[in-house]
Amino acid sequence: MRREFIAVLMATASTLPVLFFGAGPALAGDQRPRLTEEQAPMDIKFVRTGGYPYAKRGCRIDTRGLPESESRRLHYLIETSGLLGVDKQQIFNQSFKHDYIYDFTVKTAAGTHKLSIDEASMPVSFGPLVDYLEKRSFDLSPHGSP
Repeated sequence: MRREFIAVLMATASTLPVLFFGAGPALAGDQRPRLTEEQAPMDIKFVRTGGYPYAKRGCRIDTRGLPESESRRLHYLIETSGLLGVDKQQIFNQSFKHDYIYDFTVKTAAGTHKLSIDEASMPVSFGPLVDYLEKRSFDLSPHGSP
């Protein structure tokens, strides 16, 4: 029994990079666009505005300037969020006045993808990507923090 467990563990270990970094084929039923080698370099611009009191924070990340592991992580977060598969450029729920508005611009060799979305309309799958980008964001307000 122990040998069988080790054999299964060894077979599974070889697929871990695929699961964590999105390097392998899409999982069954996953219709999100996959990044090709020519799309690999990305320039990501992220801006979060709104809230009460109003604040503007954001960051810009070029994956060419990141260590390979960090670049893979960001690619994975973008891929699994479904951001590149959203057809609309703006998604807003007008019932929440003090929601944050998130603006994403992702430039690849294949083109530029832009999305503005409010907090209430954002899919749960965006959460890890937003967390990653917010940790790297800084104040963009013209007069500093309110």
